[in-house]
Amino acid sequence: MDVMGTRRGNVFVSVSVIVAIIFSVSMAVWGVQSKAAASDSVFQKFPLQKILTVGATEYCQSKGKNLADFNLVGVNGCSTSDLIHNLPNNTEVVVGYTGDMDTYFATALVPKEKK
Repeated sequence: MDVMGTRRGNVFVSVSVIVAIIFSVSMAVWGVQSKAAASDSVFQKFPLQKILTVGATEYCQSKGKNLADFNLVGVNGCSTSDLIHNLPNNTEVVVGYTGDMDTYFATALVPKEKK
């Protein structure tokens, strides 16, 4: 085997590793989150356990609540985390969750303000 070919291969691998390390460190320094980390923070905002496939009526019946006490807001997104990001503030639960590979739809139940 050619000694120069082996050295070139080793240099290429070394340079590749150095570039990967520099890229990783710069991402951390600049505060860029990975998609998974960003997704985790979204799920902390609104847990998956509150995203249901049942309808609004079934949810209210199961909780002994009146549907008239909620504003119903349609939401959508290109992923579940995107849908969560689009939820109105004070959403109690998401019902009617459905979707495919590109778009997810649901209804957010937001308690009406007490008068």
